[in-house]
Amino acid sequence: MRNFIVVIPALNPTIELITYVEELLKENIPQVIVINDGSKVECDSIFTQIRDKQRCVVLEHEINRGKGQALKTAFQYILKERTKLGVVTADCDGQHSVQDVIKVGEALKDFQTGIVLGVRNFKGENIPLRSYLGNTITISIYNLLFGYKVKDTQTGLRGIPYELLRSITYLQGDRYEYEMNVLIYAARNKLTIKEVEIHTLYFDKNANSYYHPIKDSLRILKSIFRFRPNQYGFLFRFCRFIVRLVYPRYKTDAKIPTKPVVYVSHHQNLFGPFIMLLWYSKFFCTWVLNVFFEQKECYNQYVNYTFTKRFKMKPFFAKIIAYPVSFFITKLIQSGRSIPVYRGSRKIMDSIKQSVEALKEGKSIAIFPSVDYSSAVNDESDIYEGFLFLEKYYFKETKEHVTFIPVHVSKNKRQIIHGEPIQFSGNRPFQEERTEIANKIKDQINTLAKQCGDI
Repeated sequence: MRNFIVVIPALNPTIELITYVEELLKENIPQVIVINDGSKVECDSIFTQIRDKQRCVVLEHEINRGKGQALKTAFQYILKERTKLGVVTADCDGQHSVQDVIKVGEALKDFQTGIVLGVRNFKGENIPLRSYLGNTITISIYNLLFGYKVKDTQTGLRGIPYELLRSITYLQGDRYEYEMNVLIYAARNKLTIKEVEIHTLYFDKNANSYYHPIKDSLRILKSIFRFRPNQYGFLFRFCRFIVRLVYPRYKTDAKIPTKPVVYVSHHQNLFGPFIMLLWYSKFFCTWVLNVFFEQKECYNQYVNYTFTKRFKMKPFFAKIIAYPVSFFITKLIQSGRSIPVYRGSRKIMDSIKQSVEALKEGKSIAIFPSVDYSSAVNDESDIYEGFLFLEKYYFKETKEHVTFIPVHVSKNKRQIIHGEPIQFSGNRPFQEERTEIANKIKDQINTLAKQCGDI
């Protein structure tokens, strides 16, 4: 048997789909999954015949939910079954020959770090105008914005490693824009896109396609511009650019994770988050105290504590300075795509839920849980453990454990250094294992600090 599954979303397919599935099975495909995406009643017999075949699964949508949702339904099924096999997606209208499906699947065999695309040649004479224009426009914009030279952004013939399914299952998009969001996810996370040339097959000028040239093209373009390769806002990027001109550079070691993780580092009186946000080479969402998201609360924080108690400033001067500073800081925090943290409040669950959604979308998170965050010392004496509830709620939704990465920002070496990944085992109750995980994270951060000569 081959080492990949074939997934076929189907809306009102013709009887030729049965033959197509049979030919795939003859090629020793271990499983073919067909998704009935709200097809007409007249098509029921087609799906029944496919369902009755060995090694075939038919998943049902009662109403049409779109190609993107159909693919995600199949991916969720595969993850639930834990087949550990890669996936090749193909269309139901005959555009992808069995030979090309095998070709993409074989390319996937020794390729676990990205996506395989079956790319078509659009220079032929029989290419429908709407297909040519739609693909040419999206290719040009995608290549320009994301720096990836891709020949075919709208191909439905793709190879996806099993390890990647969890992340892309939770991407946005229900229709054709979902496939573009997968490519954008690959670009954002610097995944490799491997291209395999396939036959360009169109029948009756692609009359059986449910791609709407205006609506679906607009959805795709909206996805491209919504997910820019640099996810930080303009204000944050501009300020970071200016500061980088004058502040010493901190290098990052070679252990940058390719999948979404939770970085945990010491605060060091703002030094930790400052350096990571300034010099870390990969996007992440930072946990920031909620008072810094609204100007009024931020102003009160500066007047009542930061400027008067920590910096010993006179209240009169504190109020004068706090107003422009609070206005700027709240805008900067929001532009930095931070996540508000409601410490000591029931609203902390909002922070947990937002963070879980970010992880599911492929975004990493940085947390600086020092109890004494105003201390500038390099060793971590005590940390809040509440952030570890991310594990409980992330696992509840995805059945996967969160990967926590201890990080040390070394003043001595001017370097950002990763520790070894830490995960819950799941073999014991969460409350029992939480303290142990917190201690492991803290110990690793301190060990890294000692190895760098910072303590």
